Amino acid sequence: MNDPAAIADFLSGQTFAVVGASNDRGKYGNKVLRSFLQAGRKAYPVNPRGGMMEGLTAYPDLASLPETVHG
Repeated sequence: MNDPAAIADFLSGQTFAVVGASNDRGKYGNKVLRSFLQAGRKAYPVNPRGGMMEGLTAYPDLASLPETVHG
């Protein structure tokens, strides 16, 4: 995806889901989640194992999220 307008549209959202989020800070799912949080964005970790990630409840799938995310 090299379309600047599409990237800007995606990043203009207020709430995001990080599918593949992980507790392992070396994995990309965790890095992406932390990047959203550090930027002050609302993000939900999604991982079929659930649990807690970066202090947030991880949801098993997108259908389980408590609200609609930007997509």
